[in-house]
Amino acid sequence: MLRRITFFKPYYCSGCCTRFKSTFSKDPVSNPDGSSLPDSEKAIHPFRVAVEEQGSIVKRLIKEATTSSEELDKAVIKLKNKKQLLEAKLQELSSLIPQVNKVKLDDLIKQRFYYDQSFSIYGGLYDFGPAGCAVKNHLLQDWRQFFVLTDGMLEVDCPVLTPEAPLRASGHVEKFTDYLISDSLTGESYRADHLIRQSLESLAKKKGKQSGEAKQALAGLGSLDGQGLQGLIDRFGITAPGTGNALTQPREFNLMFDTAAGADSRQQGGRHRLFLRPETAQGIFTNFRRLLDFNRGRLPMAVAQIGQSFRNEVQPRSGLLRLREFALAEIEHFYDPEDSRHPDFASVSELNLPLLSVEDQSAALTAPTWRQLGASVASGLVAHETLGYYLGRIFLFLTKRCGIDPRRLRFRQHPPCEMAHYAADCWDAECLLTDGCGRVDWIECVGCADRAAYDLSRHSEASGESLVAARTATGGTSRSFTPSVVEPSFGVGRLLSAILEHNYRQRPGRDEQRTCLSLPAWLAPYHCALLPMNGGSAEMRQLIRRLHRRLAVGENLAGLVDADSRGVSIGKRYARCDQLGVPFAVTVDYDSVAEVKAGALSELDSNLLSDWPADCRQPTVTLRERDSRQQVRVPIDRVPGLVKQLVEQRVTWSQVMDTEAVFQGQTGTKSNR
Repeated sequence: MLRRITFFKPYYCSGCCTRFKSTFSKDPVSNPDGSSLPDSEKAIHPFRVAVEEQGSIVKRLIKEATTSSEELDKAVIKLKNKKQLLEAKLQELSSLIPQVNKVKLDDLIKQRFYYDQSFSIYGGLYDFGPAGCAVKNHLLQDWRQFFVLTDGMLEVDCPVLTPEAPLRASGHVEKFTDYLISDSLTGESYRADHLIRQSLESLAKKKGKQSGEAKQALAGLGSLDGQGLQGLIDRFGITAPGTGNALTQPREFNLMFDTAAGADSRQQGGRHRLFLRPETAQGIFTNFRRLLDFNRGRLPMAVAQIGQSFRNEVQPRSGLLRLREFALAEIEHFYDPEDSRHPDFASVSELNLPLLSVEDQSAALTAPTWRQLGASVASGLVAHETLGYYLGRIFLFLTKRCGIDPRRLRFRQHPPCEMAHYAADCWDAECLLTDGCGRVDWIECVGCADRAAYDLSRHSEASGESLVAARTATGGTSRSFTPSVVEPSFGVGRLLSAILEHNYRQRPGRDEQRTCLSLPAWLAPYHCALLPMNGGSAEMRQLIRRLHRRLAVGENLAGLVDADSRGVSIGKRYARCDQLGVPFAVTVDYDSVAEVKAGALSELDSNLLSDWPADCRQPTVTLRERDSRQQVRVPIDRVPGLVKQLVEQRVTWSQVMDTEAVFQGQTGTKSNR
């Protein structure tokens, strides 16, 4: 998984109006009429088509020897005008993207202890609190179900400590680097691309020629090598912040933490040098032979691993977005390089994905184009079916399971100069996120790389062990080959940040100070809250115990139910549930107690899992839905099954509103209990 963060100005196509060639003609958009696209893309689609058609006209005129310069100039001007209309439409739609109050979101995360900084005077380390641990665990459980179990993958768990030899063979010792620069007098170090970006952003806000040049430089900053970074430092006169001193030349800095095994290992010439792994993949590659044997020699074969990884970031920052220790969930899919088809590709081929190709980026575009996945594979934009299959599955997981906003998601293709040392092709799933200064960035949350046969070939060469597979043809002839690999790599911390931000809400109108996390129900730290009115009487608490037992044991929701019987108002407890993202809340009120007494039940059944006595009236409770804040009144023993169905999406809230009694308010009070 790569580490780049790309500066973004929402849906702004800087510079594309000055380019003559069409940037849309090569890659097919899903349907000619724009159907089956998101609403935002449907609005843009006619403008894209107009640019594509006019671009084709310009290209044809350039090729025709009989074209006059006057005719070509008119066509080019027309193309520029159409691109300006497209750009204006993109700018208009960018205002529809929800704006996040990052200060309030961060306050909510700390207040409800989703996560907070460890050892607070140091950077790059974070503790997950109870709510954060719960959401993280639910996310990984769902990831395992969605990818590993559904596709019949193998799973391994390899050690964090890794010997030097495999990491030297994989190229990490030599090439796993970032560019570092330092103040030439004080020696304070900075990550080169971050410092240059800050300087260029300041210049871009000013008026004049340098402002436009800075904007153009920002667009290509992520793909520059050390020489290119030095060129920007010289061109714009960038100096050390605070001191104004000259900067040193960019130099490569290896991001791996190293250590040594044994008390005397450092005195023995580093023979026992170890590293904290920068990714989980190498443990899978070095176990390839045993995994293939376990899989009875069959390919394709997919192997998954979830675990901690470590990178010695120069400047850890922005919460969970850039850490020195973080969790990865990775898959290595091994396949025959001569047969890159995927048996389940048809299940995702009709999907429309927001793709930003290398060609789009060369035209300084940042907004993705929604393209049909099957057509993108057929055109060669996406290299092959196996890579396309995982792009489709990643898209479904992010949007359908994690609650990521499709308007704030894109798949960006890596240009050759940005490709990792092991990759043949790579697409990053990037989410639009906000930093503490209110700046909006595209942040890579999932990388999907075709690593070809790089890793197995390097390990085979270094170890002398044959890491190959064999396939027997119809005629009985056998062929040996080194498998290629497609690797989806999920940054768990970054994905959690995206989930929290994309599902953050502020109540409209008078309640705008009230904040809410509109998390998918299965991701929420608790699926249901149980709330007795104003602390609750003995009868209320007994009803709460009955509900808790039937939810935890009867519906297998143990640990997913939160009972809050504090004496504070019910409104404050609802507000706490909303901030935690709890999707449903059950309230036992005075009417519930009155109904128990009306049923002449002198003592509640001690067996909390038994059915309510048939000869006694069953009390009702209110069931509240978080996002709409609507409530219905439901018999107490129907609540657990109904909550389970809602969480599992077997019924919708609108169906519940149609079938259950809408709650209009209590008839009973504390005084007439």
